[in-house]
Amino acid sequence: TSPPVPAPAPAPEQKAAAPAKKAVYKAELLFTGNHPWNAIGNGGFEYFYEGSLFPHEWIGWYNYPVCAPEDVIKKSGEHSVKITGLKKKYSVLISKTSPPLEKVYGKKVTFGAWVYTSNPKKTDVVIYSNFEKPPATQPTKANEWQLVKVTTTVPEDAEVFKVGISLKPDDNPVVCYVDGAS
Repeated sequence: TSPPVPAPAPAPEQKAAAPAKKAVYKAELLFTGNHPWNAIGNGGFEYFYEGSLFPHEWIGWYNYPVCAPEDVIKKSGEHSVKITGLKKKYSVLISKTSPPLEKVYGKKVTFGAWVYTSNPKKTDVVIYSNFEKPPATQPTKANEWQLVKVTTTVPEDAEVFKVGISLKPDDNPVVCYVDGAS
């Protein structure tokens, strides 16, 4: 007869792998006080689907701007977005993923984006929280990347909450590049 076959040694106890943490990038956060909401989808403008008029998670408002992915003039990542406001047509590119109104009523919020433009006086970073004149901040220098931020307290009776980039062309189109919106 053959000798008995020894039982296999028990497998060493393995710890369950910790769930992978999703990376949260500052470029995708909208800050309200010390509580970040991952609210600005595609803030780095990396996703721009073929045939789409706007970057994924963004939409034109008022007179639609002309948008295109840009891979040469960019702050970080693979792309920025090139936004063109046509002659004499006020144009806005708005994030579709701003936090819901109930999250921001009465709160101080800041929205910012890296902006590169040849015409800073015609380019605004804006927060719309009512239908009156929205708070806006303009870049101060032409032809260089600047982090432009706007801060406001959202009224308790706000009817809308949107963040975006506004272009105000006159007789000539206005072109700007935007990256890292948060």
